[in-house]
Amino acid sequence: MGKTTALRQALKTAVYPLFEQNGFSADLREAPVMITFRRVQESRISLCNIQWDKAGTARFAVNFGSGAVDTVIAGMPGEKLLPQDAFVHNMPTCGRLDSGRDGGWFAQAPGFVGKLLGKKPRAEQDVMQDVITLLPDIFTFFDKAIVTPRLKFTRKA
Repeated sequence: MGKTTALRQALKTAVYPLFEQNGFSADLREAPVMITFRRVQESRISLCNIQWDKAGTARFAVNFGSGAVDTVIAGMPGEKLLPQDAFVHNMPTCGRLDSGRDGGWFAQAPGFVGKLLGKKPRAEQDVMQDVITLLPDIFTFFDKAIVTPRLKFTRKA
């Protein structure tokens, strides 16, 4: 079993259904590096992705983005993207859900100080509980435009 296998399985069981219950569908085109969840409602697009650490460690970030269908930012000026081809980085408003540790990453391994103190890795269920607790902040932002301190914006329209 790889370093991330147990955490990926826990996400599929505990977190993916939350996206589905909120009207999102999974897009696996960038898997295994990223799994994108997309919801198109009338003229708005809401996106989330689970971005895995490039180094292959058991940590991931939850990124989000939203905007009107006609405000999607394409790669080239004048280029149009269909809603089903948009990703988080194409949205006029985007950011990351702050886990409160390690630069916003959700991880099993303790942070730098935790490692120095000899802390053990966290169980997958504990990491999932963090995500389940914080994920409603993104859904509330999408549905009611309420911003919580756990939403860290990289671009805000």
